[in-house]
Amino acid sequence: MHRLRGVNIGENVFIGLNCVLDHAYPEYIYLHDNCGINGDVYIITHTNPNESYKDYFEAYVAPVVIGKNAWIGIRSTILPGVSVGENAVVSAGVVVSKDVQPNTLVAPAKNRIIKYR
Repeated sequence: MHRLRGVNIGENVFIGLNCVLDHAYPEYIYLHDNCGINGDVYIITHTNPNESYKDYFEAYVAPVVIGKNAWIGIRSTILPGVSVGENAVVSAGVVVSKDVQPNTLVAPAKNRIIKYR
């Protein structure tokens, strides 16, 4: 069904349950051969802040590319304009806001204290 919506999907791509592939601009999503998208993953290709935030954030649309053999862990979010390189792994629960280089593992930051009150 995602192909019919316009998502560019290669061969042998796994898309898990409850994934949200941007509804407004699905044609900006590229899932290359043999990549895997686990359940509850959000792939977002646009931002459109409401009136309260228009002075702080701008609206834009940018493609998201998931490379060959890449794997996106459960409950991760891929933001607009991000490319995940070939053979890269995005661990569970990561919010990806920058490109992921090929053959790398991206994990969430360790819990750390920012400051005390």
